[in-house]
Amino acid sequence: MISVIVPVFNGASDGGFFLRECIESILCQTGPEFELIVVDDGSTDNTPEILAGYSAKSDIITIIRQCNGGVSAARNTGVKSAKGDFICFVDADDYLPAGALKILYDAAAKSKSPIVIGQTCRRPNRVYTGRSIRIFTGEEFAARTLYQRGGHNSPWAMLVKRTLLIQEPFDETMRYEDLELSCRLYLRAGRVAVIDSEVYFYRVNPGSFINSWSGSRTDALKATSAIEDFVSKKCRSLLPAARDRRLSANFNVFLLASAHGADRQITDSCWNLICRYRRESLINPRVRLKNKIGILLSYFGRRALLLAGRLVMK
Repeated sequence: MISVIVPVFNGASDGGFFLRECIESILCQTGPEFELIVVDDGSTDNTPEILAGYSAKSDIITIIRQCNGGVSAARNTGVKSAKGDFICFVDADDYLPAGALKILYDAAAKSKSPIVIGQTCRRPNRVYTGRSIRIFTGEEFAARTLYQRGGHNSPWAMLVKRTLLIQEPFDETMRYEDLELSCRLYLRAGRVAVIDSEVYFYRVNPGSFINSWSGSRTDALKATSAIEDFVSKKCRSLLPAARDRRLSANFNVFLLASAHGADRQITDSCWNLICRYRRESLINPRVRLKNKIGILLSYFGRRALLLAGRLVMK
């Protein structure tokens, strides 16, 4: 069985349209047996009323309400309550295209992989269903993710063995918890299957955390530091990839913090790490071109990097 977990906080802020679309897209899935667990992370609007309406109509829905602890806490709560062999996460403002669970489950059965990752679609009602399955070792896929070359560091658009998420839970102390988890998860799994079918509709929200600035954006620095510490102890062959991912996070935070007039201490810290790590990534043939361009610009000084960053962000 598959346990589909939806964390939600104030899902009625838009009138509940996205939340209803999300839940209904899951209830319409066919194929493997599944349950739906919705974790209400302390909503203060009428989200509980919307959820109660669905719960009254279907016995496969479990509603869990908890004090607000953040999305990681909500996901971990869902995993602990799940009965399925596999877990599928769906954000409350996204939805599953028709047949997504069956496609993921069939790929898991065929590949014998504890993790199956599909593709996301950003245009509603235009879904591609492919047939290819590519198999990677956990280390190979972790490297692809850290080098940002065809990997995956989001909890959605994938099917994961529940036992893996019991062993490797989300870190509830930071944002970018999915980035921090991905490396641990892939190494624990040892085998990852990637399919070319589109199994998840991701809705771009301009007001979302990832598309705005707040102090918690600096958690990307904490997450990538944790990844470097982890691989230095568990898989040193991934250390160059982890250090490059940390460098990339510091580039991003440096530019965003500078653009939004954040505390100079943040930008100074990022700049110092950029200067320490840049040479290693510059000579690493696996590092993507975008990072190398940023590195080269950094050798001309902070002002040159900031000017280029402003031009890119316009």
